[in-house]
Amino acid sequence: MQAEPFLDNWTYLKVELNWLERLLLIAVARQRKETKDIDRVARTAADRATSHWWKGMVSLEGTASYDSPIDRRKSNHSDPKSGYFQQIEARIRSSQQNGIELALPELCDRFSLSPFEKNLILMGLAPEVHRRYAQLYGYLQGKESERSDLPNVDLALRLFCRTDPEWRAARSSLTASSPLIQNQLIELLLPDTPLLNRAIKLSDRLVDRLLGDSVRTSEKPGKRLLSQKLPDLHYHSSGASFSTLVLPEDLIDALKHLCHQIQFRSQVDQVWGFENFESAQFPGVVTLLVGAAGTGKTTAAHAIAHALKTPLMQIDLAIEQADLMRTLTEQAPTVLLIKSAEQWLSRTSPVARVEQFLTERRSTNSLTLLSVRRLPQMGQIVRSQIQQTLQFPLPDRAARSRLWQQAFPSQVPLGDVDWHGLARFSLTGGKIRAIARSAAFYAAAESSTTLEMRHIQQALKMQWC
Repeated sequence: MQAEPFLDNWTYLKVELNWLERLLLIAVARQRKETKDIDRVARTAADRATSHWWKGMVSLEGTASYDSPIDRRKSNHSDPKSGYFQQIEARIRSSQQNGIELALPELCDRFSLSPFEKNLILMGLAPEVHRRYAQLYGYLQGKESERSDLPNVDLALRLFCRTDPEWRAARSSLTASSPLIQNQLIELLLPDTPLLNRAIKLSDRLVDRLLGDSVRTSEKPGKRLLSQKLPDLHYHSSGASFSTLVLPEDLIDALKHLCHQIQFRSQVDQVWGFENFESAQFPGVVTLLVGAAGTGKTTAAHAIAHALKTPLMQIDLAIEQADLMRTLTEQAPTVLLIKSAEQWLSRTSPVARVEQFLTERRSTNSLTLLSVRRLPQMGQIVRSQIQQTLQFPLPDRAARSRLWQQAFPSQVPLGDVDWHGLARFSLTGGKIRAIARSAAFYAAAESSTTLEMRHIQQALKMQWC
């Protein structure tokens, strides 16, 4: 049975942050008990300063605690192999399979980050979400911490490392050669202090990428800011055709059949006599395209328009709203692609207006493609206007290899590129094309005569920066 996917990136982050908060509260409780026990035994300031040496020899009515990471084998830190972590990983995989983008897991995949590095990023992100994390850090780090609002390296090592080898491996991940430092994803503040005292701060661009528009705006999570200006609609054309699509064969066949319903309507209904059938009363076709960003929905729409020898009109409801239905009705394009169609299809949308618009589209010989990232919760009235739903899956490894090779125009002077190696990265076609173009800029900036694998690797890393 497939695990339940996360609703969105923000829902996933809340689960991870709740786990971190529980870990911090356990550490606070332990530190309070330890401080109370030491105060009961210590007689002088020197006793308190040297408590990390003598507390293992003096009974404090409990399990002795040590600063050395090698002696914390009995801690209650969660084992990454425990049921809780297995459930989280299963939900992450399920979300990815359903086209739900989770920024932190994607970052970990992109840079092959260790569990410690992933937890380090989560720890640095937490104060950007709520001030209580900064307060917990301040208590655990004590008065000697110069930036108590941010976690320092010592606290991260104490929280996430249970053995001496783990501690050494984690510390080495904070050297200048680590991907987090090299790609400027994190910054270690207070450079003139020992590494353990240095504060961990995420770059602003990484924070924005991890949180998206969920938390850092004044809007509630999930609420979009919409442009109020009248839409400026344009027709689009491209060289996309069915032969260039990298999609499952049955999906390509279904897309071709959409064209057939426009191309051969006169023959089927008027010449062959199907005009009296109920379905013939609505010659227009309304189809829902479901898939993650970059899985080929827009390219498929271009291929359909190309096959019908007509321009494609496309609009994005995330940025265009005002008076849009009237404008589209007046222009009456043959092939219309509506991106971010969740804005119209959800139960909270103006159902009567949406139904009227789709009915008008169906009354003409036209094709309306409604593009969504995942299947929305629709009311029965709106659902009845949609004749077909097509699912766009994430590309598999073989498909990604083809997408990489298609991403570079024939005039690009390519060097020796490891297509098989690139295909192992779990990327959509849209992201692959964006990375390919970014790699070309790296090659051009070097005045290189060829675009090499190293340029693509640079673009892969900087996709997160």
